[in-house]
Amino acid sequence: MTEQILTKAIAVEMYGTDKQKSYFKKYKKLQKTMEEALLKTLEQEFNSEIEKVPAPTGRGICYKVGKKYDEVKEREDGRATNGVWSIDYTKNMDVIVVSALEQDLVSYDAQTMRKWLLDFKLVNRELFDLMGTKFNKEAELQHVKELINKNILEYEEKRIIKDYLDFTKELQGQLESTLKRMKKANIIRFWEVQKAKLTNGEVINIHESVVKKIDNQKRKLMNEYNVEAFEYEYLTNKEEVKTVKRLFSEFLKNDITDEKGNHIAIDFYWTAHAITLKATKKRILTYLKKYNVEGLEAYKTNQIKFVKDNQIDFTAGRLDRVVKLAQDKEDKFRLKHPHDKMMGKRKPIEDEFKFDTDYYALFFNNLYVKRIEELEKYYGQKFLEA
Repeated sequence: MTEQILTKAIAVEMYGTDKQKSYFKKYKKLQKTMEEALLKTLEQEFNSEIEKVPAPTGRGICYKVGKKYDEVKEREDGRATNGVWSIDYTKNMDVIVVSALEQDLVSYDAQTMRKWLLDFKLVNRELFDLMGTKFNKEAELQHVKELINKNILEYEEKRIIKDYLDFTKELQGQLESTLKRMKKANIIRFWEVQKAKLTNGEVINIHESVVKKIDNQKRKLMNEYNVEAFEYEYLTNKEEVKTVKRLFSEFLKNDITDEKGNHIAIDFYWTAHAITLKATKKRILTYLKKYNVEGLEAYKTNQIKFVKDNQIDFTAGRLDRVVKLAQDKEDKFRLKHPHDKMMGKRKPIEDEFKFDTDYYALFFNNLYVKRIEELEKYYGQKFLEA
């Protein structure tokens, strides 16, 4: 679906913070500052300006949103134009990206943002593979075995890998923000390409007319079975969702024709991005002067050393960021589950958490942040050795 309506209750439930959820549950509304924060979150999740519209019942408001991003994008803070980044290492990301493009080190093929991270050497092959294990349990198990062999975690703690991937996911949104900023500055051309894998294994680009057919049919089925977007994505065991997914899959395989009228059987489809360098050397220097003035002379003097220094700074900044995210998560957990209260029980952790007990024990034993830090050092630092 390219457009959908979220009630305020659904928006708060799916994308709100614990504080927003608690306040909305009590008062059936949000404070102005809370709603502004929620809207910023929705802007990270959906590729469109969020529009307030009247609720179908005539009471209250809903939010009209566009297509959901494949990954959460970086939250805008309105400061990019004056050279200040909300997260410092994204400045280093700019340098690494523009240098790779100028040296013609990356592919001309349209790719997912995850693959672009690999091509720009913002992640290494191991982390790239780990980020792709969502639907591959066998590959996930191989990573778990490797981490156990390296004494980074125990098997019973493996749930923490999902947390680490949640922290890592923001890299894709940050790279997309970098590329959009570079497009706006006329440094690159950057555009979406719709791709599909056919049932015979062939990967093709699909025409916008085909995308329209796909979107129309998906919207039709969701309307017919009264399935909302968040249900389609998250409530996969709901009978109506199962029905819509089955019928939609049958439609993709049996009822799609390309722009020339030829039948194509689609297994699945996705959005990729293509990038080409547009700017001259002079234009690139002008860009760096605007967004990274302190590094301009270093770039002119020794580009290779300058880029390597930025890779080192990016890696260090990324480690600091991941540790901070882990610390924030631990702090929130400990507020919800006070340590002294838990320790007062005979079997504190086992009584409270019957599943993933060893994972939750990491929080109470002050090991959670350390494990996340070790994961980032293992996956996030290795490409500098290449």
